[in-house]
Amino acid sequence: MSNDGITLTRKELYDLVWSEPMTKLADKFGLSDVGLKKKCRNHNIPVPPRGYWARKQAGQRPWVAPLPKGFPLDTEITIYRNPMHGKNPPWSKENRIRTKEIEKQITLSTQSKFPHPLIEQTRKILKSCTPNKDSILDTPNQVCIDLQVSPYSFDRALAIMDLILKALEELGHEVLITDKGTSAVVSGSEIHFSMTEDLNRRHIEPYEHNLEGYYRFGHSLFSENRVPTGNLCLTIHPPSWTNARKNWRDTETQKLEHSVTSFIKGILSVAARHHRATVPNDE
Repeated sequence: MSNDGITLTRKELYDLVWSEPMTKLADKFGLSDVGLKKKCRNHNIPVPPRGYWARKQAGQRPWVAPLPKGFPLDTEITIYRNPMHGKNPPWSKENRIRTKEIEKQITLSTQSKFPHPLIEQTRKILKSCTPNKDSILDTPNQVCIDLQVSPYSFDRALAIMDLILKALEELGHEVLITDKGTSAVVSGSEIHFSMTEDLNRRHIEPYEHNLEGYYRFGHSLFSENRVPTGNLCLTIHPPSWTNARKNWRDTETQKLEHSVTSFIKGILSVAARHHRATVPNDE
């Protein structure tokens, strides 16, 4: 985009704003989503509320705010690229969010009576699924949270994911289901994350010994299967070069519910590293 900016009509900008998430559209214009929202507000253009795109992905048909009258539809709006966009993104505010701020959003999320749309969609899909040989619910090829847990841990896993999704959106980030799975969109960077349940290996001694055929050593007479432990693990899937922390799991001294704040900070940290590595510095 040139330094002269790009000029659109009010109706054209309205259509664009409701065609894709604000963070992605703003990045195309070369400014922050906050800057683009301000431009829309100044011209009385409604923008999608938090959770709008998640509801669409969940198969719902959320309400679309009509373009209010007041300004003519053909009013021209010029959007100029922020010269600092991509050079010094606001990581000091976005990646260094204090623990208290994240915890505040998590507290607000726990007070919500209704689950996140993607959580409700996942519940409906996985409730009808049959566990695999390891007693894990297989995520089907549908719009579904990246979750691999047993029926016993299902409700608890959804509750933890519900906190994470709501808190991320309250902090101003989109949560989407992409071809890579569940992703948080932080200033244009998509960070994939998932939840699994740890498994234990268990030896099963055969009831009968077959004395015919070739000889097998004693250890090979045992078959083996894997069983869910009830211990959950949250995983961020960053590029290998980031060398960032990847896993948060249940321990003997702390349940995963108490690690949600640290996990969200981990997502923001990975997003910051990814942004610095992928956005060219034009200094």
